[in-house]
Amino acid sequence: MLLDRDLVAVAVLENQTGDATLDPLGRQAAARITQAVHQHGVADVVASDAAAEGKDREGPEAVAAFARASGAGIVIHGGYYLVEDSLQFQIQITDAAEGEVMSALAPVVAPRERPGEALSLVQERTLGALAAALDYRAGELGLPTQPPSLEAYRLYRQGEDAWDRSELQEALGYFEQAQALDSAWMAPLLWSALTIMDVRPTEADSVLQMAARNLERMSEPERLYYQVLRSHMDDEDPTVKLRGVRRLATLAPVIGLRWGYWAAWQAFRPQEALGFLARVDTTSAKFER
Repeated sequence: MLLDRDLVAVAVLENQTGDATLDPLGRQAAARITQAVHQHGVADVVASDAAAEGKDREGPEAVAAFARASGAGIVIHGGYYLVEDSLQFQIQITDAAEGEVMSALAPVVAPRERPGEALSLVQERTLGALAAALDYRAGELGLPTQPPSLEAYRLYRQGEDAWDRSELQEALGYFEQAQALDSAWMAPLLWSALTIMDVRPTEADSVLQMAARNLERMSEPERLYYQVLRSHMDDEDPTVKLRGVRRLATLAPVIGLRWGYWAAWQAFRPQEALGFLARVDTTSAKFER
């Protein structure tokens, strides 16, 4: 069966607690995620009653079978466990057509006696992770280690749109709102650092210092981007900057190739600069200055 890559299906989460009285949580989580994806318009989603047929479908072969049964190219699945007195939910978003995990959420933990707290957080984080996974621009710095909340993600996207229009003050406002709403997500902080260099340059160093305190929470592309911004702020030797940009261009080409062009040009390497420029996706309006 040909899978619809624009369709999402949510499998019932698998109960790995060993306690049959907790079975309903798997269906409740699937129904809540399905309803939220539909309500917020993140993607087309298989109806919750169809998703319920995915019970006990974990592992690559089971996920593929569930995808074929539902016709969906994207499958949200996972399970929940007991860790002492806490429930721990683990969720993955899989591209069933390619057999690749698009996003794996950090475990969501809540007291066993208050499972509703976990279900609400699972729903919120899954929405943000799905929106990011389906959006090519969210992958510019790699998928975040901690998926954002949906509202933080939408503010971030509004900031990107404003940045594309060169409305930098407005963009900075959106990035700062997204960062305040979800401080575990590093992309808004890094884009704030870039934007503030133009808008309020005297404050740029303090934003970069804040980013430096969160390096361990960043993906590799995010760390490399921080290093590029730091070297740009410090006006380092262009040759030094170029070394970091080359790696960034490999892991995050949408951003890295543009920085690579400028870094190579400043390092008096015109052929390499043209090589970076030739690989730029001209359908994207974003271009680092």
